[in-house]
Amino acid sequence: MAAKQFKATTPEAYVEEVVRFVQDEVRYLGFETGMNSHMPHAPLTVYNQRFGDCKDKALLLTTLLNARGIEAYPMLVNTSDGAYVSDEGPSMYAFDHCVAQVKLNDSTFYIDATIGNQGGTAGQRYFPKYGKGLLVDGRSRDFVSLDKPQPCAITETQTVDMDSVGGSANFSIRTVYTGGQADDVRSQFYGSSRDEIQKRYLKFYGDTYADIEVRAPLRFTDQRDSNIVVIDEYYKIPMFWKPDEKNPKILLCEVSAQSIDSRVSVSKFAKRTAPYRLSYPLNYTHAIVINVPEDWTIEDNDLRIERDQYAYRYSRRYADRKVVITTHYETKASSVPADQYQQYIDDHTKIRDNLWYSLTYDTDFIGQSVSSPTAAGVAWLAMAVAISVLLSVWIYRRYDPVPAYSSVWARSIDGNLVYARYALFITCILLVVQVFTHPYLFSGHLWLPALEDGQYAEAALYALYQVYGAILIPVAGMSMILFQRNRSSTPRVTSVLYAALAGMPLLTAVVSFDQDSNGGGWSPGSLIFMLLLAGIWIGYFHQSTQVKRTFVNCLRAE
Repeated sequence: MAAKQFKATTPEAYVEEVVRFVQDEVRYLGFETGMNSHMPHAPLTVYNQRFGDCKDKALLLTTLLNARGIEAYPMLVNTSDGAYVSDEGPSMYAFDHCVAQVKLNDSTFYIDATIGNQGGTAGQRYFPKYGKGLLVDGRSRDFVSLDKPQPCAITETQTVDMDSVGGSANFSIRTVYTGGQADDVRSQFYGSSRDEIQKRYLKFYGDTYADIEVRAPLRFTDQRDSNIVVIDEYYKIPMFWKPDEKNPKILLCEVSAQSIDSRVSVSKFAKRTAPYRLSYPLNYTHAIVINVPEDWTIEDNDLRIERDQYAYRYSRRYADRKVVITTHYETKASSVPADQYQQYIDDHTKIRDNLWYSLTYDTDFIGQSVSSPTAAGVAWLAMAVAISVLLSVWIYRRYDPVPAYSSVWARSIDGNLVYARYALFITCILLVVQVFTHPYLFSGHLWLPALEDGQYAEAALYALYQVYGAILIPVAGMSMILFQRNRSSTPRVTSVLYAALAGMPLLTAVVSFDQDSNGGGWSPGSLIFMLLLAGIWIGYFHQSTQVKRTFVNCLRAE
């Protein structure tokens, strides 16, 4: 009679309708005394009273499915011992839970009828990792190995939009839950009011930002058929920046992947004799996007930890006034062996060290970006360019190497040298464009802090990085004049120019490689292009007979 209450016409739709009915409409409640501590109530009784314990709900589910000819049986499991239950001797206390096995269209899947508000279709529902189970079908004597739990994941993206340095920030969070994680969150929202959940969430972030306030009500989006839950939160942090306790002139703001913190916290006591249990399966991706109001100096960073039981990946990137910090943590096994627990502690100490990130700002430079002109930056640029001009003039007037051939045998500029002249002209144009679009041309914010901290090598590299394009313009111009006059110094001077053009990117890439896999801002493609360009023209100017017979004019003969 009960089976006739369901309207589905296909086996697939019927299974889906019955599973949702038993999970959502029959409350999980048990009075486990007397015979019913081990024997389930009659399915019709459970159907009518709309409540029952795990074995009551499993038997009702399988009975309703059997009524339409769908093969299904209750299954006994142990939620604590998992797969190890098969190692124990027979006992009336061997099992503490009852689920259901369902066979449909040549596929077998399992349903835990006590989990309410599950998403996904019947064959795709999340099923916990119970390890092994004993089928109650009157024939089975061996344990059934249950499949690994279906994938479930959490992806959280925090976006911080600053209005200004020292001001407030809008704080938005989007969290996407799939699989069993979506089931857990869905149950929370169906069991509590939105206002109550909003207060809990606000308190959670209030531990980090004391003055945080709700900017707009949170949004809960449930895609139940695909078992995806999306939660959007909107906050404002009026006092996002705080003065440093040691130096009030320094402003600080902090972001953190605090949602992962509780999942990676670990006891430091390493003397274990039993495996350490992990939350499994766990797949958590946390991203923080910080939109800063002006240019910033932020180093990229990466960290990877790969073990048999867990994996961690960390990435920090900065470009176009945007900082993106991504953390991914997942467990790949249910426990860590006792002899590997010290490694687990060490790894998770590194992980926790990367959960928090701070931006600092010196109020002495308020109103200026890291690319804004400074007196020191302008002075250094002027001095460097002046030295380059003087050096170029000296080379033009003094450097006069003996040519390989007499001017009697001189050739005009033709053949490949025409292309070399075009390449040199284009190089001059690109140098000018690069210099006047260089964000740090007049700035001292790159190298002054390093100099003040006593990091002299780093300060020298940053200072050279600021002006190297500008100081090459006089050299490039001089090379063009020498080229046109067929001077004997042209091959060496032009070779030095191309070597310098490739040398600076190569130097910054080598020095910065341990901190920035992108070579200090130089992409592998651009670096390889510069090295090839320099190698081709330097080789040509040193080896070509045409070059040696063309550039034969001496200064002393003019």
